[in-house]
Amino acid sequence: MVSFPYIIDMPDCLSPVLLGTDGKPLTMYHGTYYDFDYFRPLTHFGKLVNAQTNLNEGKWKRDPNIDITKPKIIPVNLQAGRWDEIPDLNDHSVQNFMGVLFQYMCGDKIADFIRVLNIHDESEFRKQIETAKQAVLDKDIDVPWQFDWICEPVRSTMTVEAIQTELGLETLFDIHSAENLFFQRMILYFESIGLTGFKYQNYTEGPGDMAYINLRQNNIVRTDRALSPHKMPTGEQTTKLRQMRADFVATHKPRKFTRAEKEMLLSELIGFAEFRFDEIKYQMQKSWAKNNNQNDR
Repeated sequence: MVSFPYIIDMPDCLSPVLLGTDGKPLTMYHGTYYDFDYFRPLTHFGKLVNAQTNLNEGKWKRDPNIDITKPKIIPVNLQAGRWDEIPDLNDHSVQNFMGVLFQYMCGDKIADFIRVLNIHDESEFRKQIETAKQAVLDKDIDVPWQFDWICEPVRSTMTVEAIQTELGLETLFDIHSAENLFFQRMILYFESIGLTGFKYQNYTEGPGDMAYINLRQNNIVRTDRALSPHKMPTGEQTTKLRQMRADFVATHKPRKFTRAEKEMLLSELIGFAEFRFDEIKYQMQKSWAKNNNQNDR
């Protein structure tokens, strides 16, 4: 059950892309120093100022494979569909997305905890969060098979060959790693419940403007160059992937989340809220400093 206070973007049914409030295609941007045709899954897109801010972050200087003097800002449209609003996930790691999956799959079991996560007053949030967390830790919660299936690559001893074989049946990732198989399975799960991507309030690179995250290459339409659709898996490949999933379900043993698992997942979700509070305070400080500087002139 989904329990995020999400907003779903469902555009005009005649439009192949999301529309803005003006009824025109919504244009987002991505800042990069790399040259490529298709955006990888789970890429971020925001307003122009967000892309410009991203290009100014110091992380780029650590990559010897780019020319720091040649930035690119790529304009895109977003494929029409369902873009759920989620929190800003801080570093968007495997563990971050485990927290998102836990909330999507078990939201009805942790409803009061989620209510506290969505409190916007920080002092009130901190008054209630430990009690709400303890209530979840004390509760028995069944693990959905989908959760164990998605997490299997990063939690078990899957062979390198098995990981490569399964990733090779899809067209999402070129690099074959356990982490990418986690993300591939996660994307297939979210697509199975109707998602096209995510959106979140971006307080890291702006004052809370909405940013977007795609699930698949074809969710993004570049407006700076014409591209044919990205290759999709064949019917035979899709059948093999479904059989692999069915084989997992057939051998999956029902179980409960352990206390340690719940501790980790709840910590991820609490971290999203704390990150939001920190980033909002940072943006307020930046705004205050900017206004003071202008007043001193």
